[in-house]
Amino acid sequence: MTIGILIIGCVAIWIMPARYRLAVWIVVILAVVTPWRTFQDHADWTRVRWVPFVSPPIRVRDIVGNVALYVPFGMFCARRFGPDGLVSSIFCALLLSFGTETTQLFSHNRFPSFQDLLLNVIGSATGTFIGRSAPRQPDVEQQPTKTSCL
Repeated sequence: MTIGILIIGCVAIWIMPARYRLAVWIVVILAVVTPWRTFQDHADWTRVRWVPFVSPPIRVRDIVGNVALYVPFGMFCARRFGPDGLVSSIFCALLLSFGTETTQLFSHNRFPSFQDLLLNVIGSATGTFIGRSAPRQPDVEQQPTKTSCL
């Protein structure tokens, strides 16, 4: 299901005008990371992984996945906030990541962790650097053409 959501998100940002891409990618992150089907009525603080890269489970696919999920977020933030948008990108990634990790407190099959928070911010910062160095493409939309009646 996660792969399907990522594919749909990638297709959506490909066909969307540039000004909507950040919002679409935020929806993709929320759809992928939030434990929609396993919410409990209480927080499970015993599953929180407090120490990055020390508290298990530590999986390479989780590390790569967390960074990779936030690289597009950082790229779209760079486009949105301009050349001085690194701090804004990191702050927005921190807020979004903190929110999604908090939802995982209410799931008994997820592990909220500071490692994920850190990796998401690193992914966003990386995406911001990539977005700032990539050439900017204008947001092209179809405008009605005027025709003359001769």
